[in-house]
Amino acid sequence: MKHTWKAALAVAAVAMIGTAGAARADLTLDGQTGLFSNPTAEIVQKGAPEISGNYIHYSDSGYHENSYGIHGAIQAADKLELSAGYQHYSDNEDYSENDWHIGGKYQLLSQQEKGFDLAVGADYLRYNGDYDNDGNYYTAYLAATKAFTNGNRAAVKGTLGLRWDKDDPNDFPSSSKASVYAGVEVPVTRTGQVRLIGELGSKRYDDSDAVWDIGVRYHPQGSGLSLGAGFGNPWGWEDGTTWFAQVGYTFGK
Repeated sequence: MKHTWKAALAVAAVAMIGTAGAARADLTLDGQTGLFSNPTAEIVQKGAPEISGNYIHYSDSGYHENSYGIHGAIQAADKLELSAGYQHYSDNEDYSENDWHIGGKYQLLSQQEKGFDLAVGADYLRYNGDYDNDGNYYTAYLAATKAFTNGNRAAVKGTLGLRWDKDDPNDFPSSSKASVYAGVEVPVTRTGQVRLIGELGSKRYDDSDAVWDIGVRYHPQGSGLSLGAGFGNPWGWEDGTTWFAQVGYTFGK
């Protein structure tokens, strides 16, 4: 009987770890489920919508910019995620901008069915800035995510993606470019409450740099809360450094 209970507890622990891994599809800084900068192939669980708020600080040789945003995502239909959000930017030169976005992601394949997740998605953003700096920004992507299990520890997750970005400002020439990206989530603790995240991607537009960031996410046990922070170049700007912090909440957990 003693060994039977031990076996049952071990099976339950593994099942809980697997479930937690599936449930923790946090939002990117842009609002889709994913890493910090890029979407993964995971989607929000049914009956468990998510919201997140972020603070982003960019600085370069005396210039600095602060940004505050709020985003949300929900599984609106089977395998279909819808997201929306708002971001406000302001700098030390009296410029400000407001961004609104809506997006959708459809999961074509799932880890449970095929051994990996595969999803396709798109996002539309409308930005309105001072000095008539208005325009539209479009994103489309294809992402594959796989969880690599390691005994009774939380899984390491790897993501590969292909994306297309188009910036279409009102008063300037538009730019359009395809890029590739990769990311990894590595659990620091056995149950995955603390995870390290790293991302790397090619240029998203001409005259830009590679996209990269590194950070950490923390999920308190038994709570829908999540906390994240990191630094890098999450949008591929040419110079400067970006620091960011994020807080999220999953309802129904």
